[in-house]
Amino acid sequence: DRYYLLGAMNELGPRAPELHQQSASGLSLRPQDRAVFIGPQPLTAAYAAAVLEAGADPDQFSTVENPLEAKSIIAGLRGAFFLKGSRSYRLELLFPQHSATIRPRLS
Repeated sequence: DRYYLLGAMNELGPRAPELHQQSASGLSLRPQDRAVFIGPQPLTAAYAAAVLEAGADPDQFSTVENPLEAKSIIAGLRGAFFLKGSRSYRLELLFPQHSATIRPRLS
């Protein structure tokens, strides 16, 4: 199973919702995949719109404002996790047991 934790990209300015929708438009969730979109509602709604348009079921994703809210959603899940978002979200902290092996990549 694959799990996508996508935090908002905070530095995009007025085109942020459009750019969030574009960035998630290529995310094709398989039936067993799940996603959590993290950040302000207008940006997570843009992510959600993109995956719905790509054919995802609404039960396949959640939206939360704060990374800590994602913790209960991902608790107990097993599989591959993909984390991407602005550094301010510090998504790697959702996996403290792996903090020594997660290397944030700045791009």
